[in-house]
Amino acid sequence: GVKMNVTTYCLVFTIWVFTQLSGNDGQDLSENLQLFSGLEAILNYFRNSTDPLAQKILLTFETDCLYMSPPPLPEPTDSSRKAFIVVEGNHRPSRDTIGMKVARMLDGRYLNNPAPCLIRYLQQLPAGSFLRRAYYVLSLYASDFNTRVQY
Repeated sequence: GVKMNVTTYCLVFTIWVFTQLSGNDGQDLSENLQLFSGLEAILNYFRNSTDPLAQKILLTFETDCLYMSPPPLPEPTDSSRKAFIVVEGNHRPSRDTIGMKVARMLDGRYLNNPAPCLIRYLQQLPAGSFLRRAYYVLSLYASDFNTRVQY
C-alpha cells in the first residue's frame, strides 16, 4: 500500500544520499560530513593533509592572506563602523553584479569568495572534493582578515 511505497522511497532516497556523500573518490562518509568548528580546525585539516596542493594552499594562506597581525574588531558602539552586507545566492554572475552595484551605491567595497590571495588554486581543486570544500572555508577566514584590514 501507500505506507510500503513511502518506506521504499525513503529507503531508496537514504541509499542514494549515502552513495552521494560517500562519493566515488575513496573518501569515506565521515570525512564528507566533517564540519570545521573554527579557524584552528580548518588549519589542522590542512596541516595534517598529505596532499601537496593542500600544503601549498596552507602556505599561501599563512604568508599571503595573513600578511600582518589582524586588526582588532571595532566596538559595536563605534559610530564610524561601516555596514557589512552579504549577498548570497547560487548564481554567481547575478550575485556578483548585485554585490558590485550595492557597493557602488553605498560607496563601499566589494569583496568576494574565494579570497584573492587563494583564487589561484580554485581551478586545481577537484569539483566536489573535500579539499575543495575545506578550501572555501579557509578562504572565508582570508576574506574575514581582508575585511578587517579594509575597515
